[in-house]
Amino acid sequence: MTSTTPPMAGGVPVARLLRPRSIAILGASAEPATIGARAVAALERFAFDGDLHLINPKRDEINGRPCLSRVDDLPLGVDVVMMAIPQAGTLEAVRACARRQVGAAVVFTSGFSETGAQGIREQQEMTDIARANGIALLGPNCYGLVNYADGIPLTSGPVRPRPPGAGEAALAIISQSGGMMGCLLEAAEAKGIALTTAISTGNEAVVTVEDFLAEIVEDARTAVIAVFAEQLRHPQRFLALAARARVLGKTIVLLHSGRSARAQEAAKSHTGAMASDFAAMETLVGHQAVVLVDDIEQVIDTAEFLLDFPQRPTGGLGIITDSGAFKGLALDFCESHGVDVPVLRPATVEALRGAMPAFADLSNPLDLTAQVMRDMEGMYGGAIRALAGDPDIGCILVTLLMGAPQVVQAKLTATAAAARTVDVPVAVLMLGGDSPLPAEAYEIVRRARLPFFRSATRAIGAMAHLFRHGRRLRRNTGAPAPVPATPNTPPRFGLLAEYEGKAWLADAGIPIPKGRLARTPREAGEIAAAIGYPVVLKAQAAELTHKSDVGGVIVDVRDPGDLQAAWARMTRSVSAARPDLTLDGILVEKMGARGVELVLGARRDPQWGPLVMLGLGGVWIEVLKDVVFLPALCSAEEVRTELQRLKGAALLNGARGAPPADIEAVSHAVVRLGRLLAETPSLEEIDINPLVAYPPGQGILALDAVVVSSPPPSSKDGPDSAGPGALL
Repeated sequence: MTSTTPPMAGGVPVARLLRPRSIAILGASAEPATIGARAVAALERFAFDGDLHLINPKRDEINGRPCLSRVDDLPLGVDVVMMAIPQAGTLEAVRACARRQVGAAVVFTSGFSETGAQGIREQQEMTDIARANGIALLGPNCYGLVNYADGIPLTSGPVRPRPPGAGEAALAIISQSGGMMGCLLEAAEAKGIALTTAISTGNEAVVTVEDFLAEIVEDARTAVIAVFAEQLRHPQRFLALAARARVLGKTIVLLHSGRSARAQEAAKSHTGAMASDFAAMETLVGHQAVVLVDDIEQVIDTAEFLLDFPQRPTGGLGIITDSGAFKGLALDFCESHGVDVPVLRPATVEALRGAMPAFADLSNPLDLTAQVMRDMEGMYGGAIRALAGDPDIGCILVTLLMGAPQVVQAKLTATAAAARTVDVPVAVLMLGGDSPLPAEAYEIVRRARLPFFRSATRAIGAMAHLFRHGRRLRRNTGAPAPVPATPNTPPRFGLLAEYEGKAWLADAGIPIPKGRLARTPREAGEIAAAIGYPVVLKAQAAELTHKSDVGGVIVDVRDPGDLQAAWARMTRSVSAARPDLTLDGILVEKMGARGVELVLGARRDPQWGPLVMLGLGGVWIEVLKDVVFLPALCSAEEVRTELQRLKGAALLNGARGAPPADIEAVSHAVVRLGRLLAETPSLEEIDINPLVAYPPGQGILALDAVVVSSPPPSSKDGPDSAGPGALL
């Protein structure tokens, strides 16, 4: 495994872990079931030809290999020490590694930060020793790693050599969980996927996912990198590495636990991770074209597609089947996964006529009918080539019914032969669940490099990721304007009263209703007369975040007498509910016309940085939670695309005879709000609810707003601070 550039700044170099020339095993044993014995056996299977030192104080030799008594007997500068010893002896072993100037260590043992306060303290001490002495420590609580490309296993697992072939696109696996590394490894091997590395990082006391990613993303033989994480500990570095992978034409497939509150709690007890906000992570990794999958099977299913088809598909899915019943099911599956099934173009239909029976329905999905048994080569070949020639088809799924072994082989042979003649990706789905197939069937699809599935939902789910990835790579995100040198800082730190926050937003280009703060009933009357009735009254104080709950909002005030009565009623109500509160005054605003109510928010995630949120507002934000997230530095085109993902997008497009909303004005407001957050380090959160969108050309109004700011983080917070400089 070769790397062309050094790891990106800010991490731990892992070259000595990945490519050691000298290895020591502390806890080596002659007992086959022990970790130490299995680690030796793995190195022997891979014919490791570097220096190997065994350490066991009770043995002079093991299977003919001499043994040292302790780490302190090692020569200076050994590349890696694997620690196959109980937890109680680990800290002293790390100290001994420091004395012998060891370059790296693998700590398999658990019992550290995942176990509680004492374990956390001991792991921190291990971390301090390793960092102070330049030891790239992998683990603890890990399964080690395997460098298949160079034939070096640092694990006790039953792994076997399988280096990628010359020029073969290969997969790397990086997992915080050792068990998940094993699952993904077995799944990849079952599909015959070439591997360069498989790595378990465990508790990440020193070395993290990002450190290995920095090395592997530069490896010429690795085309796809599968990552499982419970917490990415250096989010900004991960995003930078994902951007680097995108530039190099590589794809990261990420499975990240923590969607649910219970999953976040489980992550703490498993690897000592503190789960970060999932929505922020999902938004920002997606912006760098990381493929975020939902389950374990999708990791390898999607990786297989990405490895076999480096040209990401355009267009939609063409489906060929020999089951009429599957046509309707396939359309349902595709709709639920967001996969487009295009109508075939007339030229495609004409191309099919020569290969299909006269009674066949020449549509997509295409049913070949039982007549396919008469001419498999002609019908499968003709159908695949015709659909591949349709400009609207970007990928083809051939769905086959089971049959006798010779029938299965014949169908697969015909499909594989045709697939090799077209440029679009072709995958095969064999219906029939887990019913056994002849071994030759798997060899046919493997030799042809055809992704092969026994589950329709798995096949279409993987294709959905492939199509989404292609769209992300093609999306023109636009170039955001440069961040101003002087940020538009709010007037003070903390939670602003509504009138303060809205005045600041207005200065920044977000439209608000006409109006001003009044401190007396007379002043309120003058403001209302100037802006015109009807008006809205709102009690104002930074501490009054829920004005309606204390009678602090009165709408549709229509004349001076109504205004005086409303003022008196409001001040009595607020005073009764909050006798400790002194109001700044009462905001008098022109009552806005009805429109589509949206919510627009921007916040600074403490780990991932700034992002914006957009969705249906008013009461709907609580009921439906129909929102989308975007990076703070997004483009208007991205906003327009994401708006159409809302379940309530029809309301914006003009539902049931209502006029459409001014999507251009909404998009520009989102972009402006995101830039405000990105360019103002002191900003923590902005919430506009509702943001009312009027018909095209009539713009928007921010009817209510919350703005929160704090002193900006200092430079000592490091590269993963939430400042705008960390944005990509």
